[in-house]
Amino acid sequence: MLECVMLCGTMCRNEATANMIANSHLIKLLQDMLGAKQEDDEMVQQILNTFFKFLFFGPTRELVLNHTQIVSIVLELLSDKNPNIRVLVNAILDYVQVHDENWRPEIKSKRFYNHNQVFMQLLDDADKQYPVQGYDYDMYDEMYYDQAALMQAQQQQMADQYYDEEEDGMQGLYVEGLADRIWDDQE
Repeated sequence: MLECVMLCGTMCRNEATANMIANSHLIKLLQDMLGAKQEDDEMVQQILNTFFKFLFFGPTRELVLNHTQIVSIVLELLSDKNPNIRVLVNAILDYVQVHDENWRPEIKSKRFYNHNQVFMQLLDDADKQYPVQGYDYDMYDEMYYDQAALMQAQQQQMADQYYDEEEDGMQGLYVEGLADRIWDDQE
């Protein structure tokens, strides 16, 4: 069976052959075989490789994307333990995103979740352990405004202490309003 799957992928090399494959029951049979042989990594890899080749041609691509569950199955294989299968899965998903905008959000979401799975699981566990009850917006607003008021008071204090002492001992101008002054060379 493995050799037959490899032969199907090899045969799909032009539009005419792809059209013949699309008109047969081969794509449906391969999808069913993928489900039946999901524990055999070599078989899964070859079936995915064959489906990847089917995506190159219009008739088989349309059938794979719109009349099978292959994209959903491939999304589930995104976190497979076999690195060769993960490489094929990512290649298939990249190609699907290029040719079908409807799958883009789901693929993007699944990839994000898969990439950040440990972090997302940690967040889910934290939400379950410490549920948010009655978020107190006023408390955080008060903290922010108290912090802003403190910073403004510190800036004012620093400005009050800054004077430009000239040679004759006169105190210089206050720092505030520097932007409003006229800075021409006046004698």
